[in-house]
Amino acid sequence: MAIEKNYVSPNLLQQKSQDVMQIHEELTASLDRLTALVNSLEEAWIDDAQALMSEKYAQLRQRTLPDFLQLIENYGQIMRQRAESAMQDVNANKRTIQNFL
Repeated sequence: MAIEKNYVSPNLLQQKSQDVMQIHEELTASLDRLTALVNSLEEAWIDDAQALMSEKYAQLRQRTLPDFLQLIENYGQIMRQRAESAMQDVNANKRTIQNFL
């Protein structure tokens, strides 16, 4: 009994990799806006809460968010590389068939 594999066309995979990279860009822009918002709170707060909030946000931004953004970027790049490799395979198969005929 043959095992069927799911097939994703190189073009679809390329499009999905572009979608992932777009999400990465949108998240980066959103985080920049969030940082600006958190920093703007410094003007509104009078007590130590402002310093604590800014410090905690800076820790989060420094420790967690770069890894998360890098993960998304890496995933998009892997998808793009696989799409390019798959397209090369498709083109090689076409050349083989053309040479055979």
